[in-house]
Amino acid sequence: MLRLISRILTSLSLIVALSVFSTPYAGQHVWLPVLIQAAQADVSLAQAVKRVKQKTGGRVLSARELNTSGGKTYLIKVLLPSGQVKTFRVRAVDGSMN
Repeated sequence: MLRLISRILTSLSLIVALSVFSTPYAGQHVWLPVLIQAAQADVSLAQAVKRVKQKTGGRVLSARELNTSGGKTYLIKVLLPSGQVKTFRVRAVDGSMN
């Protein structure tokens, strides 16, 4: 919760600071999408597990967090309806799966 509040306050500070110095591009401020992305919280392990379950329809056997140089990743092992066991990687920063 503190992390989310900190990100929001940081983003608001940047918005105020940049609004003074920003240059509009075709009627849009170029930096706005960057600030919105910075304010978004990482995907939690529980959210990642839920996404994998919804996508696969399988049963989660294990889930763990892995910190790498590329950022936080979740490894989620699933028993698929076909009987196959598969491990999915979910990036915490954006929730993308592979």
